[in-house]
Amino acid sequence: HRRAKTCRCAVRNFAPAMAAVTSGRTGRQQGWHSPACGTMRAAFGILVCCAAGCCVWRRAACLSSESTPLYLRSAYPLWDPETTPSHSAAEPLLLTPYLRNGQILRAKQLAKVADVFRPHRVLSYSGYFTVSDEHNSNLFFWFFPAPCLYHSKEAPLILWLEGGPGASTAFSVFKEIGPFNCSFDGENYVIDENPLSWHNNNSLLFIDSPVGTGFSFTEHIDGYATNFSTVGEQLFEALKQFYTMFPEQRINPFYIMAESYGGKFALALASLIHNEKILADIKMEGIAIGNGFLDPETLLCYGDFLYQIGLIDNNTKQEINRLESQGKKAIHDKHYVDAFYVSIIKNMFDRYH
Repeated sequence: HRRAKTCRCAVRNFAPAMAAVTSGRTGRQQGWHSPACGTMRAAFGILVCCAAGCCVWRRAACLSSESTPLYLRSAYPLWDPETTPSHSAAEPLLLTPYLRNGQILRAKQLAKVADVFRPHRVLSYSGYFTVSDEHNSNLFFWFFPAPCLYHSKEAPLILWLEGGPGASTAFSVFKEIGPFNCSFDGENYVIDENPLSWHNNNSLLFIDSPVGTGFSFTEHIDGYATNFSTVGEQLFEALKQFYTMFPEQRINPFYIMAESYGGKFALALASLIHNEKILADIKMEGIAIGNGFLDPETLLCYGDFLYQIGLIDNNTKQEINRLESQGKKAIHDKHYVDAFYVSIIKNMFDRYH
């Protein structure tokens, strides 16, 4: 808790500094954003990431491999597993009891999202599917049926999974493939319609997976997944309940799509559906994985690439290569938490190369 409070203070102190830098660059805005400075900005980002990565790795090196639970949580110091009481927060909408009692229409009525976002014409449903009664584990979903009546009957159903691990699909809803665009106008965040949304031609199902990600929650520590089999089983259970609630979607082609670390979740679910064809009764047509973080040993090879395209100098390349070698050795030695810290560095590089 002390580390979390320290980190929160650091973020609060850092934000005004960044705001000052941003406001101070107004007079130089044209030059900073000119094409000639594109490489300079990318290189600056790489150097910042490298410095941050070194700090993260050194911190990791100070911890023993026996402190794995603390280790993983320390990677996200702002996360607090204890909920904050709020009078404005409603109870989670658990739909599973209604589905078990055959109250499908009632479940749909309760899950329908209304008077939340503009434009109001975007139809969607949201709520929770219980995937473990023992631990009260629940997966949060947000479903956007294809807007056109013709499309809604024949459009493919896409299940979208985020990476991280631990990243919420809300990012994809508001910044990637979803029906909405979230932007900042200088004073407020504005939500409008995304004209390039995949929702125009497909039905989109977003699930925060595994339990503990985004809005998905559990009431017991044993409710969290510790392997990919459990992740696949949780998603499989949620998917079965989804088809119970929306049986009209069962005849449509089903695709699993994911990005980054979510690629592993996609494979876990696809494998389970493939092996349980009769039980699943799901018309799975394929899977698609973008920027999949599936083979860390192969992916941890950015130093030479960044050097060859001129974004870093030889000293930085050697430092990155050293970190990558440490990450690969950690994988071979089965010190996966140590390797996880190197993957954080890799993810930071992804933003700038």
